[in-house]
Amino acid sequence: MSELVHAGHHDAVYERAERIRTLPTAPPPSEAMPASEPAEDGLPSTERHAKPDSYVHERREQLSTKDEPQRPLLWMWSAADVLDMLKVRDEFGGVSADQVEALVRATDLDGDDVLLRHWPGDDNIALRLSLLELLFELHEVHPDQWRSDQLTTAEQAAVEQFARDITERGAAAALSITLNADEVKRLAEAPIEDWMIFLHPSQRDIVERDFTGPARVSGSAGTGKTTVALHRAAWLAKRPLQEEIFGEELRPILFTTFIRSLPPVLESLYSRLPTSVSGSVEFANIDQLADRLCQVIDEHRRGPQASVNIAQSKSTFARAKRDVVRPGSPLHALGLSDDYLIDEVTKVIIGRDIGDLETYRKIRRHGREVAFQQPVRDQMWDLHLAWREMMADKGLEHFDDRIRRARDYVRSLPQPRYRAVLVDESQDLTQIGLELLSALVAERVPYETGEGHGFVLGHNSLLIVGDAAQRVYPGGFALSDAGIEVRGRSEVLVVNYRNTRQIIGAAMACTGAQEIGDLSDETDDEPSGSASAVPTSARPRRRADAQWETHRDGVTPRLVIAADQGDERRYVVEEITLLAATNPALSLGDFGVFAVTNSQVDAAISVLEQAGLSCINLKEFAGKTTEEVKVGTFDRAKGLEFKVVFLLGVSHGAWPFTASNKFPPAERADAEALAATKLFVAMTRARDALYVVCSEKPHSLIDAGRDHFEAIRVPAT
Repeated sequence: MSELVHAGHHDAVYERAERIRTLPTAPPPSEAMPASEPAEDGLPSTERHAKPDSYVHERREQLSTKDEPQRPLLWMWSAADVLDMLKVRDEFGGVSADQVEALVRATDLDGDDVLLRHWPGDDNIALRLSLLELLFELHEVHPDQWRSDQLTTAEQAAVEQFARDITERGAAAALSITLNADEVKRLAEAPIEDWMIFLHPSQRDIVERDFTGPARVSGSAGTGKTTVALHRAAWLAKRPLQEEIFGEELRPILFTTFIRSLPPVLESLYSRLPTSVSGSVEFANIDQLADRLCQVIDEHRRGPQASVNIAQSKSTFARAKRDVVRPGSPLHALGLSDDYLIDEVTKVIIGRDIGDLETYRKIRRHGREVAFQQPVRDQMWDLHLAWREMMADKGLEHFDDRIRRARDYVRSLPQPRYRAVLVDESQDLTQIGLELLSALVAERVPYETGEGHGFVLGHNSLLIVGDAAQRVYPGGFALSDAGIEVRGRSEVLVVNYRNTRQIIGAAMACTGAQEIGDLSDETDDEPSGSASAVPTSARPRRRADAQWETHRDGVTPRLVIAADQGDERRYVVEEITLLAATNPALSLGDFGVFAVTNSQVDAAISVLEQAGLSCINLKEFAGKTTEEVKVGTFDRAKGLEFKVVFLLGVSHGAWPFTASNKFPPAERADAEALAATKLFVAMTRARDALYVVCSEKPHSLIDAGRDHFEAIRVPAT
């Protein structure tokens, strides 16, 4: 907070933040330098970013006063003046009087040598950078002027209030190279929504990079992917565009995701950014977009309109299956459930826009563990045709039908609808969903024949954000299948800012053995914050192989073993009550309680409310800071985070997608992979503390990570 105090009152702090933000910054010493793929300028990022000590020299060259090379930079300051000033600057508390004497004699020619001589070694990189900033800051200020600018008591109170905005204007505007202990403490004590928009200075390069085409940001849980996308939306909204120059109507920016409950949360978080531009960014999920576009289509069509009805769609599918899949046939022999086969149609055949049997015979079915030989695929194609025909006769369509219709309509438009599109949780989209989003932003290029047009994704047009290891819906595809190339414009975030070492370690131990796919075939994604590139041959195939690191330590996750589900819920009530009463940094809004099914969620809400604890279902959560415990399913917790998380019902055999007697044996591999992903997502929602709660015996996935938990048993009531 020292930079805030020195900068002055509220408006002055904002002003200084914007000024400092325009200056080059070095990466924190705790993190390795990004070593990403060559960017548009042809240089690898290791060449575009100076190394720490060369940065000092480069900074001196940029800021030095060329006309007075021999005069000390602090020529107006005495050593006593500097010592007085350092008393209000926490980060310089260890600077000695002898070091100050050397500092006041430093010139623009030998300043970096003075710093290296008196503060040597890698451990002092951050301090050297801060002192260099100080030299050039005080070079232009007389000591008397500096004293007159110090805060009054009232102004100090205002700054303390302003400290809550550290996530929005502090680190986000690079007021400090790294967060000091006081800043971290304040950030940890702030509402969890403030933490969710915290942007580390090392990520700002991605936010403000000028991409020459579509780009991609990936990374494991907690690495700040969504935060980067939100800040980039704000940055794009502020950029002057050709439409503004020529007085044309400015197209909006679209921020979208697959998950229905996330857009209002994301919009609320975006509005908390002081750099956000009101009314410039539209937040909607993919189904909402498709619905709106299909309404426009249907307004110009005559006759009855197709409707989406899940129950009727399933009953129609069952009827089509009875007609096509006879006993003894190849598809019947696999013994697959209706849900699995419906997913095959909607996520593979429709979702990947497969228009003929020959293509379906050859295509790789990403994310589908059950092997389909040609006789099975042939019969599956017949089943798909029969179901589609019956659906049409009943005036029904599936969500994915609607997305495909919307895509085709948008492709026919002469102009794009948006100037930029940012896609969060992209791993759960279908291929046609991403093609729809691409068409919404792509520039139209007329064919030489004069009939029709092609599509080009221009500068900063499309940002795809996601993590294949967190895909909780079946299916998958490669970006190249959707006609999107991100080579040279792709970043992998490595540093986990959310989870403690203990939480992410437990999550990886429990679910890390699962193999994962990716949106890219063999892209050149490289880790941001890592000193070396990852060769294509070494791309992660298991979740635990993904590169990640965290610098936060905390308490060991708890495995709570209760007698039954009633005792599970009672334990959660007692623990939340105790934690909220004894920890002033925790409010009810910092707790998340998640369960597998909606009925378990309803039961948890009932018990919490009976105990006098206010709570809200994640179905209704809009991202606002509230004094309510957030309760929802594992699926709905996706994309969110909380200081303390309780996972209910993580019991042996309790999850329907892993119990062998609930699914045909052929589907077990798919079901277990999906269960592992959902558990990983739910566990990594916790920032500071994680409780995994079960009845009698924990789920089999917990066994692999049992050593990462503190196990406690709850007496039966």
